[in-house]
Amino acid sequence: MSSTNNPTPSISAPATNNERNPKPFHWPFENREYDFSRLKDGYDVLYKKLVDYTEKIIENGQSLTLQKKWDMYRLSEIVCFANRNAADMIVLTYHTIVFKNSTCHVCLEEESVDPMYCLQCCKVIGCRKCLEEWLEEEQKKTFTVKCLNCQRRSFSEFPMFYPAKL
Repeated sequence: MSSTNNPTPSISAPATNNERNPKPFHWPFENREYDFSRLKDGYDVLYKKLVDYTEKIIENGQSLTLQKKWDMYRLSEIVCFANRNAADMIVLTYHTIVFKNSTCHVCLEEESVDPMYCLQCCKVIGCRKCLEEWLEEEQKKTFTVKCLNCQRRSFSEFPMFYPAKL
């Protein structure tokens, strides 16, 4: 009984490293020539610019007297205050335009005298006198007050109604 017709598969030794990976691994820049000194010089240039800029800031700060520093501080305060006032004036102008020909929600007159507006809905609620009377009555009833227009609640310690013109 010879097994010449059914050959058995031969088991060979595991493949060596050279057979699996015929080429050894190389980093992509290994075969190319890179000028790393240029990169170093680039960092040096940025560092030098940073140092020069810092030195200029220090020199400018040291050349200022105390009076100049105080004047610059006051000028910045004035500019901020002017911007804030301009923004307030824009808001007040908007409110006075919107509030013209508005009716009082308390006394239902055609035009409210000395109008007060709600901070939450930014609309006229009523005349100052009518609103003060209504607020006194409401605060006696409940701790919170509702806006007559938007029905949002506000705690009595936080004012929610303001005059349209300051």
